Amino acid sequence: MRFFTSIALMVMALTLIGNAQNKFTLSGYIRDAENGEELIGVTLFIPDLN
Repeated sequence: MRFFTSIALMVMALTLIGNAQNKFTLSGYIRDAENGEELIGVTLFIPDLN
């Protein structure tokens, strides 16, 4: 019984970890709103893709 419970918990944990690693690829340019200069190395956060 403990063996099956352990296996079930491991399977659930692995599926949760797999779902947490969804990544998206965006392409384009991020520019400064004041002077229009391209920003290099910017990290973009989109709350709707949470």
